Amino acid sequence: MKCGEIIEYLKRFGAEDLIGVVVVDVENRLHYRIGSYQLIDETPAMVLEVTDIGPMDEVVEESEERE
Repeated sequence: MKCGEIIEYLKRFGAEDLIGVVVVDVENRLHYRIGSYQLIDETPAMVLEVTDIGPMDEVVEESEERE
């Protein structure tokens, strides 16, 4: 992915909108919860700290219940 693609995508949202990150292992149906992140100054990259691993199906069910 190139920086320009992310910039164009983010232009659709407001500057104060929160960004969500979803990390899944589709093959094993696992969902990884993100505890914290760090932006890297030297290169366009982000480090995500995984704090919990759980069944992906639970996350899908929770999302459907909120709708």
